[in-house]
Amino acid sequence: MGEGTPGPSLVSAKRSLFNSQVDKATLEIKSLNPYQNKYTIRARVTHKGELRSWSNSRGQGKVFNVTFEDKSGDIQATGFNDQAEKFHPLLEVGKVFYLSHAQVKPVHNRAFNQTSHNYELTLNQNSLLVECLANTDDVPTVSYQFTPIHDINFKSDKDAVDVLGVCSKVSELREVIGKSTGKALKKRDVTLMDENESTISLTLWQDQAETFEGLHKIVTCKNAVVSDFNGKSLSASFKSRLEVENLDLPEAQALRKWFDSNNMARKTAAMSGTPQSGNIDQLHDEFTSFGMINLEFMGTQINARYYNVDAVIAHLNGDKLTYKACTEDNCKAKVTESGSNTYFCKKCGKSDSKFTYRYLMRGHALDVTDHQWFTAFDEVASEIMGLSATELMALKDRSDADFARKLDSIQYERYLFRVKCNMETYNDENRLKMVILKAAKVEPGSPAHIERLRNALKDA
Repeated sequence: MGEGTPGPSLVSAKRSLFNSQVDKATLEIKSLNPYQNKYTIRARVTHKGELRSWSNSRGQGKVFNVTFEDKSGDIQATGFNDQAEKFHPLLEVGKVFYLSHAQVKPVHNRAFNQTSHNYELTLNQNSLLVECLANTDDVPTVSYQFTPIHDINFKSDKDAVDVLGVCSKVSELREVIGKSTGKALKKRDVTLMDENESTISLTLWQDQAETFEGLHKIVTCKNAVVSDFNGKSLSASFKSRLEVENLDLPEAQALRKWFDSNNMARKTAAMSGTPQSGNIDQLHDEFTSFGMINLEFMGTQINARYYNVDAVIAHLNGDKLTYKACTEDNCKAKVTESGSNTYFCKKCGKSDSKFTYRYLMRGHALDVTDHQWFTAFDEVASEIMGLSATELMALKDRSDADFARKLDSIQYERYLFRVKCNMETYNDENRLKMVILKAAKVEPGSPAHIERLRNALKDA
């Protein structure tokens, strides 16, 4: 040990002295703002990124980011170059630290900062980091600022939210190709529901997608990323924290009680559109009618709800049945023609000489009680048409008459539809929006079909 280097006992004594001096003078994370130069926070490390290399026209160096949390909220700190190499090895996920003299500034890019704070920290040569040696039980391992599922509709694309819900549906595990890496990724969508019966889809990736076993369990996800594509949905990023059935949270306990006391497991089984015995006809006792749906939504602003209906398609809008879409596997966005045989995707930010057709079906359906306009997206519309969007447009290119006959053949075909309904405002007028999620042809005159008609007429 060098003559000028303090021994372990002296270092420990200095840390203990520092702990005792600042413990009573710390500032809550939620109170941090750029006008405070002198502050100390006491917070737990809940995420620590890798030490990465960067390079651009201005040079090259190292960078990493870390998330600190206390009972008031969370904030991201970033270290560059010398500070990155200095602080990265000192920080450890799960431990509590005192941090002071980091620069506080507005979040620069929300895509790279998924905390709930409006500001972020930059570590500099004056920043001081010391591990907290005292009891840290009062510093939560993770703090949540839950956004009600319905309120996620008012969030912007790429916003980060904390969400709590019961998992009402689990989709199959799928494999997709990442747009930026070109590597295969595991993906699974799960549906979350809260006490208002509002629902939203949450996409899980890789290990979380493969190992998820949370049907009818309470799910919390911190820093889920909002997507605007085809309506609001959420995605768990590498910075998100997923927990299943953490009943230490009062909100989770309340949701668990609501779900169990209202027999929601049975109701959500019907809502999932998955027949109990693999036959959609066996769900006839859970079906309703357009008349009952319109009556339920009349004069209200209730959240999205799901129904099974037995109906016929009366009309399809053949002029706007398909659109030209990006060819990337994980992108469904519309492309615009940007030159001779060149198509630009705004979502991906690139041009291509190719495109693919996708359905955006709009039409009019009838049952014995009422009528309703509907929308159906590519997968469901393909089932209804019996052709892919590309095949249908190829048919139109060959013969307008054959195309018209194909549309006519769909009219007054009877289907069992799984639909999602919610109120929307259009030209200052409230109207019911219906999206078909699943479709299966019905054999007219079957016992199940006749029973559904009888039930619908009783309610009409």
